[in-house]
Amino acid sequence: MEKLTDDIKLFFPDFEVTVKDLHTPSPIFVRDFYIRVLIELDVDDENVRKIQLSQNCVDQEEVEIISELNLVTALKAAFPFIDVGLTDLLSPNQKRTCQLLRNILNYLSFADERLSTLNPHLTSYQHMKEKVNELKKLKEASTQESNDFALQRNHLICRKKEVEEKLNEVRNKLQSIFQEGNDINSKKKLAAGKLEEREMFRLSCIQELEMKERQIEELKSEIVNHPEIDENKLKQKENQFTKLNDRRQEIKAGIKDKKNQKSKLKTILEMVNEELLPVCVDIADEIKENRWREQQLVNQEKEIKSLTSSKEGLARKLIDVQGSLESDENRKRKLQEEWLLAEAEVKNKYPEKLAEFKVAKKESSQAKKKLDEANKRIEDTRKKVIENKKMFEELNNLLNKKEEEEDDWVCSFIREIKPRLDKFDELKNALNELNEE
Repeated sequence: MEKLTDDIKLFFPDFEVTVKDLHTPSPIFVRDFYIRVLIELDVDDENVRKIQLSQNCVDQEEVEIISELNLVTALKAAFPFIDVGLTDLLSPNQKRTCQLLRNILNYLSFADERLSTLNPHLTSYQHMKEKVNELKKLKEASTQESNDFALQRNHLICRKKEVEEKLNEVRNKLQSIFQEGNDINSKKKLAAGKLEEREMFRLSCIQELEMKERQIEELKSEIVNHPEIDENKLKQKENQFTKLNDRRQEIKAGIKDKKNQKSKLKTILEMVNEELLPVCVDIADEIKENRWREQQLVNQEKEIKSLTSSKEGLARKLIDVQGSLESDENRKRKLQEEWLLAEAEVKNKYPEKLAEFKVAKKESSQAKKKLDEANKRIEDTRKKVIENKKMFEELNNLLNKKEEEEDDWVCSFIREIKPRLDKFDELKNALNELNEE
């Protein structure tokens, strides 16, 4: 009983048990012990105590023992080799209760030993499982990062295409504007060349007109000085003069036309300059914007290159992670195989161990009986030894007394017989002397 109490306290330090509880087990003690055992096996005690949904249709008289029925069902499911009934809970017997408790403790001890042998494999398997989960999370994070990078890259590529399209549009527009400017400059140069030619023509006409005026003046002075010039020459001179006047009028009209054309060309040039000024400003702004966009494109290309390099690094990292995942999966499979083999070994050896346990239990009970008998015999022998020891001491005392008495008697006898012996010796000597004579 005391050993069973110590074993219960060793397995369940928080469970209070005394020798009296085992001598006279109560239903409350038995129920609390079984519930504590089920809690040790991760069974919810509330589910054992409460009424289940499938038990709502039972009679009111059976409601009171539903918790006991649930407890018996749970114990039979957890310990199929232990035959527990309602009688063991409601009216427990000392011998049967102790036997059931001992069987449960032996099974728990056996389970602890098996778990201690399998614990390194379980811990390594758990560590590998946690590592695989971490690697899976890392793989998901890498995949998410790669997807984000791909989306960002696609976004940058789309932005680059949009910027390139805008840049091409601006370049085409700028090229058309430059073409228009070149056309206007060529027209301006042609107009300036024509204007210079007309200016040269005007200057030559003015010089010719001045020369003709000088000739007219000379002719007038000659006519005044020489009135005898004939009329034919005069008519010729008049004709020449009228021609010169006509020519002069034509030149004046041409000069006026040239001036009008020059003023028109000037106004046209001013209008063209006014039209070209905002266009040039827009062109300069667009050139600046294009330069900024080109710089942005360069920066985006650099960013794309850096993202590509980081993607390659992430891809290499992902390959390494996949390799480590494969190795971890292989190790996991090996551990699972080892675990299955160990579990199969446990399942195969469980009936054998159970039979051995039952045989050992029987042998233990027989050995216990023999030990009790031997202890009883030893106790009887011990009592007999004590009695014999007492008798031996008494006999020894008596013997010592008797020896002392015998010693005293011998001494007194010797003291009494000594003169007689001396006398006998004298008589013997005398007899010998007589025989010699």
